[in-house]
Order: sequence, then structure tokens, then C-alpha cells
Amino acid sequence: MARRAKYVESFKEKYKDIPVLHVDVGHLFNEELAAEKPETLREDALLMNEWMLKGFSQFKLDVVNFSRRDMLYGKVVLDKEKYQQQVISTPILGDMISANIVPAQDINKITPLKPYVIREVQGNRLGKKGSLKVGFIGLTETWPAGTTGFVINEPLEKIKAVVPEVRAKADLVVVLAYCTLGVAKEIIKQNPDIDVLIAANAVALPPPPQRDGKTIFVYSVNQTKSLGELRLYLDEEGKVKDYLNRYIALDKNVPDQADAAKVVATAKTEIDASKAKLLAAEEEELKRLNELNNTNQKSNATGQPNKVPSN
Repeated sequence: MARRAKYVESFKEKYKDIPVLHVDVGHLFNEELAAEKPETLREDALLMNEWMLKGFSQFKLDVVNFSRRDMLYGKVVLDKEKYQQQVISTPILGDMISANIVPAQDINKITPLKPYVIREVQGNRLGKKGSLKVGFIGLTETWPAGTTGFVINEPLEKIKAVVPEVRAKADLVVVLAYCTLGVAKEIIKQNPDIDVLIAANAVALPPPPQRDGKTIFVYSVNQTKSLGELRLYLDEEGKVKDYLNRYIALDKNVPDQADAAKVVATAKTEIDASKAKLLAAEEEELKRLNELNNTNQKSNATGQPNKVPSN
């Protein structure tokens, strides 16, 4: 996160006349389950996710797609009783979108997400108007939702209804889709009015960028080990005439943003302590089970005959 923040900061400083929108396509949160509580996140996973909200609220993301892999934590932070206070403390929660992940019908305690958001940017490279409205739509592939409190509607059906609505309000329509390559291509095939589709699905080696009709299609890299950078070149009417996509390796050649590095260090200290506490508890439980097993083995070795039930 500290390197990601530094690169975005440096880009904005160097290219002051180029507007930048910083987005995430999904799987922002850890989904590791507690061993003893099915469908419940581990304590350290909950803490990690709290820090993701804190970090990306301070070092701002403009839009976050809420994916199928974020639903377990979503059940926690989208709870209606806590939501308003949570958004105040971590505003990035209010910038999460999904057009096809909705609260289950029998769940009225979860705050529904917005299907899309409109972001307006300004600059002297944006054609005659000098400004541009960019509409972002969030999608995720279908997946068993379990007891998360959500259901995932069919993305190919939902997107058909949402694109015209966003197109009427925005100059550019961008879809953030957590899905397989096949689903992404089908979204584009059935919705040719999309300007950009950015997909993600935990891939380390993304397929090459391509343009299908008017739609520019790119993939993001797993865990942001490389930060995707999509540059759009516009004509005088604000239409996309060309593009450049590349990936910035967030290795040691990209320095940390100083304040972000402090946040990361604080988070790491707390998370490590949580992990150590869980490990100690697990070791204590394993010790107890071993002792119980040894006691049972000694009892079985006393020579007492087994009782045979009779009719």
C-alpha cells in the first residue's frame, strides 16, 4: 500500500494537468475463516480488513468494486446499525459499489451498496468541455453466497439494465468486474456501449490488453504486486481515440510514501500481535486435545473388557 500510494502521489505531482482516478476491482478484504466458526472470519482477518479500510480511506481510492470475496466482511461493516458511524470513520466504505451483489431477501439488517458512482474530473486535456463525467459500475461473477447475508444476481442480466442508466449520466462508462476472462468477454459482447472494462480474478499474469469495438479491456494483477496504469487519450469531443496500458512493478524501486509506511507499520504490529495470540490459543487447544487423547489411551489399556450389549 505504501508503494502504491507513493506512485499515485508521484504521478499526480509530475503530471499536474492529467486527471487521475484510482480504483480497485475487488477482493480488498481478507476472507480467511475461523476454524471453529464456519462462515466467520478469523480475528486477525477482521483486524487486517479494518486496516484496509483505514489505509485506503486515508490514501484515497476513488471507487472500490465489492466482489464475491468481500462478502464475509461486508456482512460485518454493512450492518445497518453500524454503517453510518463506520462510513464516518472510514469513508472508503461509502465508495464501494456493486450492481449485482445485494442483501438477501430475508436479511434487512444489511445496507445495500450503490450499483454505480459518477466521478467528475477536470483538466485541459479533456477536450472542449474541460471536464469529464466517468461512470463506474461494479460487477462480480455468480458464486454461492452461503450465509454471508448477500445474494449474487446474474451479472450479464444486471449489466444490461444499468449501462443505459449510467450512459445517460456519464461521458465514459467503466465497468469494474471481478470475473473470469470468459465472463468479461461476454459482458463486452452483449454491451458494446461500454467504454472500458477492467477485470480481476486473482491472476498473476494478466492477458494482454485489447480493444473490442469501442470497449477497452484490461486485467488487473493479483494483490497489486504490479499496479495497472491505463491511460486514455481523448479527442476534442472527449471520446477515447487511443489508450496505453502498462503495469508498474511495486518493488523496491518504488519507494514508500512516508505517511503510508507509518500506517503499514502500525497495522503490522497490531496484526502480528493478533496472530501471536491466535497461535498461542491454538497451541493451548492442541495441548489439551493431546492430553485428553493420552488419558483415553491409558484408560483403554487397563484391561477392562469391553461391554457387549445383549438382546
